Amino acid sequence: MNKRIMKLSLILPMLALLFGPSLRIMVLDTGSQQVFANTDVESDRATTPRRYILKDLGTLGGPRSGVGFFAKVLNNRGMVVGNADTSIPDPFAPNCLGPNCLVQHGFKWENGIRTDLGTLPGGSSSDANWINELGQITGRSQNGLIDPLAGIPETVAVLWQANGSIINLGTLGGNQGLAVGINDSGQVIGMSTNTIPDAFSLFDPRFATQTRAFLWELGVMRDLGTLGGPDAFAFYENERGQVVFPMTSTTEDKSSAA
Repeated sequence: MNKRIMKLSLILPMLALLFGPSLRIMVLDTGSQQVFANTDVESDRATTPRRYILKDLGTLGGPRSGVGFFAKVLNNRGMVVGNADTSIPDPFAPNCLGPNCLVQHGFKWENGIRTDLGTLPGGSSSDANWINELGQITGRSQNGLIDPLAGIPETVAVLWQANGSIINLGTLGGNQGLAVGINDSGQVIGMSTNTIPDAFSLFDPRFATQTRAFLWELGVMRDLGTLGGPDAFAFYENERGQVVFPMTSTTEDKSSAA
Protein backbone atom coordinates (compact mmCIF):
# COMPACT_ATOMS: atom_id res chain seq x y z
CA MET A 1 0.00 0.00 0.00
CA ASN A 2 1.33 3.42 -0.97
CA LYS A 3 1.72 5.81 1.91
CA ARG A 4 3.49 9.03 2.68
CA ILE A 5 5.57 9.74 5.75
CA MET A 6 6.48 13.41 6.03
CA LYS A 7 8.46 15.01 8.80
CA LEU A 8 6.39 18.19 8.50
CA SER A 9 3.02 16.53 7.99
CA LEU A 10 1.48 18.25 11.03
CA ILE A 11 2.39 21.78 10.03
CA LEU A 12 -0.44 22.49 7.60
CA PRO A 13 -3.24 21.33 9.93
CA MET A 14 -1.72 23.41 12.73
CA LEU A 15 -1.63 26.48 10.50
CA ALA A 16 -5.32 26.06 9.83
CA LEU A 17 -5.96 26.22 13.57
CA LEU A 18 -3.65 29.15 14.19
CA PHE A 19 -5.07 31.20 11.31
CA GLY A 20 -8.55 31.51 12.78
CA PRO A 21 -11.34 33.47 11.11
CA SER A 22 -10.65 36.71 12.98
CA LEU A 23 -6.88 36.67 13.47
CA ARG A 24 -5.21 40.11 13.25
CA ILE A 25 -1.55 41.01 12.81
CA MET A 26 0.05 42.98 15.63
CA VAL A 27 3.52 44.53 15.57
CA LEU A 28 5.72 45.63 18.44
CA ASP A 29 7.53 48.81 17.44
CA THR A 30 10.28 50.48 19.45
CA GLY A 31 9.26 53.77 20.97
CA SER A 32 10.92 56.98 19.80
CA GLN A 33 12.18 57.65 23.32
CA GLN A 34 14.73 54.89 22.87
CA VAL A 35 16.46 56.52 19.88
CA PHE A 36 19.88 57.77 21.02
CA ALA A 37 21.97 60.15 18.95
CA ASN A 38 24.70 60.48 21.55
CA THR A 39 26.91 57.47 22.29
CA ASP A 40 27.62 58.87 25.75
CA VAL A 41 24.29 57.50 26.98
CA GLU A 42 25.33 53.83 26.63
CA SER A 43 25.19 53.35 30.41
CA ASP A 44 21.61 54.68 30.46
CA ARG A 45 20.64 52.38 27.61
CA ALA A 46 21.83 49.34 29.59
CA THR A 47 19.65 50.18 32.59
CA THR A 48 16.57 51.57 30.80
CA PRO A 49 14.04 48.98 29.63
CA ARG A 50 13.29 49.17 25.92
CA ARG A 51 9.80 50.53 25.30
CA TYR A 52 7.50 49.14 22.61
CA ILE A 53 4.32 50.30 20.92
CA LEU A 54 1.79 47.63 19.89
CA LYS A 55 0.31 48.38 16.47
CA ASP A 56 -2.65 46.70 14.77
CA LEU A 57 -1.81 46.38 11.07
CA GLY A 58 -5.50 46.01 10.23
CA THR A 59 -7.10 44.32 7.22
CA LEU A 60 -8.26 45.24 3.72
CA GLY A 61 -11.88 45.58 4.79
CA GLY A 62 -12.55 42.07 6.06
CA PRO A 63 -12.26 40.45 9.50
CA ARG A 64 -8.85 38.76 9.23
CA SER A 65 -5.18 39.33 8.52
CA GLY A 66 -2.22 37.02 8.99
CA VAL A 67 1.41 36.30 8.19
CA GLY A 68 3.29 33.24 6.98
CA PHE A 69 4.93 31.03 9.58
CA PHE A 70 8.62 30.08 9.24
CA ALA A 71 9.00 32.96 6.77
CA LYS A 72 10.75 36.32 6.75
CA VAL A 73 7.79 38.69 6.94
CA LEU A 74 9.69 41.62 8.52
CA ASN A 75 12.88 43.14 7.17
CA ASN A 76 15.37 45.47 8.85
CA ARG A 77 13.76 48.51 7.20
CA GLY A 78 10.55 47.90 9.18
CA MET A 79 8.54 46.59 6.22
CA VAL A 80 5.99 43.87 7.03
CA VAL A 81 4.20 41.60 4.56
CA GLY A 82 1.12 39.49 5.13
CA ASN A 83 -2.34 38.60 3.87
CA ALA A 84 -5.65 40.25 4.66
CA ASP A 85 -9.32 39.72 3.91
CA THR A 86 -11.31 42.14 1.82
CA SER A 87 -15.08 42.38 2.19
CA ILE A 88 -15.68 40.74 -1.21
CA PRO A 89 -17.04 37.16 -1.27
CA ASP A 90 -14.64 34.74 -2.96
CA PRO A 91 -16.04 33.95 -6.42
CA PHE A 92 -14.45 30.48 -6.31
CA ALA A 93 -16.16 29.34 -3.08
CA PRO A 94 -15.91 26.75 -1.65
CA ASN A 95 -12.40 26.50 -3.16
CA CYS A 96 -11.20 29.61 -1.35
CA LEU A 97 -7.64 30.76 -0.73
CA GLY A 98 -8.51 32.08 2.75
CA PRO A 99 -10.48 30.46 5.61
CA ASN A 100 -13.31 33.02 5.54
CA CYS A 101 -14.08 32.52 1.82
CA LEU A 102 -13.50 36.21 1.20
CA VAL A 103 -11.19 37.58 -1.44
CA GLN A 104 -7.79 38.06 0.21
CA HIS A 105 -4.75 39.96 -1.00
CA GLY A 106 -1.15 40.16 0.02
CA PHE A 107 -0.16 43.49 1.52
CA LYS A 108 2.91 45.46 2.58
CA TRP A 109 2.91 47.65 5.71
CA GLU A 110 5.50 50.40 6.13
CA ASN A 111 5.52 53.45 8.41
CA GLY A 112 1.84 53.11 9.20
CA ILE A 113 0.78 52.73 5.57
CA ARG A 114 -0.75 49.45 4.37
CA THR A 115 -0.48 48.80 0.62
CA ASP A 116 -2.66 46.27 -1.19
CA LEU A 117 -0.33 44.26 -3.45
CA GLY A 118 -3.15 43.13 -5.71
CA THR A 119 -3.10 40.13 -8.06
CA LEU A 120 -2.15 39.09 -11.55
CA PRO A 121 -4.53 40.28 -14.29
CA GLY A 122 -7.76 38.30 -14.01
CA GLY A 123 -6.89 36.99 -10.56
CA SER A 124 -9.09 37.22 -7.48
CA SER A 125 -6.90 36.42 -4.45
CA SER A 126 -3.21 36.48 -3.60
CA ASP A 127 -0.95 36.05 -0.60
CA ALA A 128 2.51 37.33 0.32
CA ASN A 129 4.92 35.41 2.52
CA TRP A 130 8.49 36.76 2.32
CA ILE A 131 10.29 40.10 1.97
CA ASN A 132 13.99 40.74 1.46
CA GLU A 133 16.03 43.77 2.50
CA LEU A 134 15.40 45.44 -0.87
CA GLY A 135 11.63 45.32 -0.39
CA GLN A 136 11.02 42.55 -2.94
CA ILE A 137 8.17 40.24 -1.94
CA THR A 138 7.28 36.67 -2.90
CA GLY A 139 3.99 34.79 -2.79
CA ARG A 140 1.32 33.49 -5.12
CA SER A 141 -1.62 34.84 -7.08
CA GLN A 142 -4.63 33.38 -8.77
CA ASN A 143 -4.72 34.09 -12.50
CA GLY A 144 -8.45 33.76 -13.15
CA LEU A 145 -8.18 30.27 -14.66
CA ILE A 146 -9.45 26.92 -13.36
CA ASP A 147 -6.96 24.06 -13.11
CA PRO A 148 -8.38 21.45 -15.54
CA LEU A 149 -6.86 18.59 -13.54
CA ALA A 150 -7.78 19.71 -10.02
CA GLY A 151 -10.97 21.68 -10.69
CA ILE A 152 -9.77 24.49 -8.42
CA PRO A 153 -8.42 27.98 -9.20
CA GLU A 154 -4.93 28.08 -10.64
CA THR A 155 -2.34 29.84 -8.47
CA VAL A 156 1.13 30.69 -9.68
CA ALA A 157 4.32 31.91 -8.05
CA VAL A 158 4.74 35.67 -8.18
CA LEU A 159 7.30 38.31 -7.27
CA TRP A 160 6.35 41.85 -6.31
CA GLN A 161 9.16 44.27 -7.05
CA ALA A 162 9.96 47.08 -4.62
CA ASN A 163 7.94 49.50 -6.78
CA GLY A 164 4.83 47.30 -6.42
CA SER A 165 4.85 45.77 -9.91
CA ILE A 166 3.95 42.06 -10.01
CA ILE A 167 5.83 39.44 -12.04
CA ASN A 168 4.38 36.05 -13.00
CA LEU A 169 7.22 33.58 -12.41
CA GLY A 170 5.44 30.85 -14.37
CA THR A 171 5.47 27.13 -13.59
CA LEU A 172 7.40 24.01 -14.53
CA GLY A 173 4.67 23.11 -16.98
CA GLY A 174 1.83 22.50 -14.50
CA ASN A 175 -1.03 24.66 -13.27
CA GLN A 176 -0.02 25.47 -9.68
CA GLY A 177 2.89 27.25 -8.02
CA LEU A 178 4.02 29.15 -4.94
CA ALA A 179 7.07 31.33 -4.28
CA VAL A 180 8.19 31.01 -0.65
CA GLY A 181 11.36 33.07 -0.37
CA ILE A 182 13.77 35.51 -2.00
CA ASN A 183 17.28 36.53 -1.03
CA ASP A 184 18.87 39.93 -1.57
CA SER A 185 20.32 38.76 -4.89
CA GLY A 186 16.81 38.26 -6.26
CA GLN A 187 16.93 34.46 -6.30
CA VAL A 188 13.41 33.11 -5.65
CA ILE A 189 12.61 29.62 -4.36
CA GLY A 190 9.35 27.74 -4.05
CA MET A 191 7.33 24.95 -5.55
CA SER A 192 5.65 24.34 -8.87
CA THR A 193 3.80 21.46 -10.46
CA ASN A 194 4.96 19.87 -13.69
CA THR A 195 3.11 17.72 -16.23
CA ILE A 196 4.01 14.25 -14.88
CA PRO A 197 1.00 12.46 -13.27
CA ASP A 198 1.27 11.94 -9.51
CA ALA A 199 -1.66 10.69 -7.44
CA PHE A 200 0.09 11.79 -4.22
CA SER A 201 1.33 15.24 -5.25
CA LEU A 202 3.23 16.55 -2.24
CA PHE A 203 1.68 19.98 -1.67
CA ASP A 204 -1.91 19.00 -2.46
CA PRO A 205 -3.08 15.62 -3.85
CA ARG A 206 -5.67 17.45 -5.96
CA PHE A 207 -2.86 18.88 -8.09
CA ALA A 208 -2.55 15.43 -9.75
CA THR A 209 1.00 16.05 -11.02
CA GLN A 210 4.43 16.13 -9.42
CA THR A 211 5.34 18.97 -7.06
CA ARG A 212 8.91 20.16 -7.64
CA ALA A 213 11.21 22.61 -5.89
CA PHE A 214 12.40 25.48 -8.06
CA LEU A 215 14.88 28.31 -8.09
CA TRP A 216 13.97 31.33 -10.25
CA GLU A 217 16.63 33.81 -11.28
CA LEU A 218 16.75 36.45 -14.03
CA GLY A 219 13.57 35.22 -15.64
CA VAL A 220 14.44 31.51 -15.65
CA MET A 221 12.77 28.88 -13.42
CA ARG A 222 14.93 25.82 -12.76
CA ASP A 223 13.77 22.46 -11.37
CA LEU A 224 16.07 21.63 -8.43
CA GLY A 225 15.40 17.88 -8.64
CA THR A 226 14.87 15.33 -5.86
CA LEU A 227 16.70 12.60 -3.98
CA GLY A 228 15.20 9.97 -6.27
CA GLY A 229 11.48 10.38 -5.68
CA PRO A 230 8.90 12.37 -7.62
CA ASP A 231 8.33 15.40 -5.35
CA ALA A 232 10.19 18.19 -3.57
CA PHE A 233 9.42 21.54 -1.94
CA ALA A 234 12.09 24.21 -1.37
CA PHE A 235 11.55 26.04 1.91
CA TYR A 236 14.70 27.99 2.86
CA GLU A 237 17.62 29.69 1.13
CA ASN A 238 20.55 31.84 2.18
CA GLU A 239 22.32 34.77 0.57
CA ARG A 240 24.69 32.39 -1.24
CA GLY A 241 21.81 30.74 -3.06
CA GLN A 242 21.99 27.49 -1.07
CA VAL A 243 18.56 25.89 -0.69
CA VAL A 244 17.10 23.48 1.91
CA PHE A 245 14.53 20.81 0.98
CA PRO A 246 12.73 19.67 4.15
CA MET A 247 10.06 17.73 2.24
CA THR A 248 11.89 15.90 -0.55
CA SER A 249 10.45 12.52 -1.51
CA THR A 250 12.96 9.69 -1.74
CA THR A 251 11.26 6.37 -2.39
CA GLU A 252 8.24 4.72 -4.04
CA ASP A 253 6.19 4.98 -0.84
CA LYS A 254 6.91 8.75 -0.86
CA SER A 255 8.62 8.98 2.50
CA SER A 256 10.59 12.19 2.82
CA ALA A 257 13.93 13.47 4.02
CA ALA A 258 15.68 16.79 4.38
